Amino acid sequence: MSRILRIEDVCYSAMKSNPVLYAIRSCGVAATSGWTDPHLSPFVYITPPDDGIQEFDFVATPPSGIVIPVETPIAATWEGNLPNWAKGIRIHSICNSKELLFADTSPSDAFNLRVASGEVPWPRPMLA
Repeated sequence: MSRILRIEDVCYSAMKSNPVLYAIRSCGVAATSGWTDPHLSPFVYITPPDDGIQEFDFVATPPSGIVIPVETPIAATWEGNLPNWAKGIRIHSICNSKELLFADTSPSDAFNLRVASGEVPWPRPMLA
């Protein structure tokens, strides 16, 4: 597994449950074609970080063999519970990182509007 080239966007949704279940989605760019198994890998902390930000690496399996040397869109989702101290998230790639603070945006603003406008590269969720 290796970090992807660049992070383009980060958004989240939160299910009203106890504890809150989060779905964090990020889209970015892989350096070439052929990257597989993209996912967000959370950092594990012994003590909570001073800034209260839960960090993730956006990683994928690099291609083996012949590839097309063109930057390729890639997306990943992580679902789970965040620690109580988490005030936001930060996603890392090779070239950059993107941060999202929960106090600055609501889940509906961060996720639902992007889905409705077609800005995210994964399929739209099915509505019941």
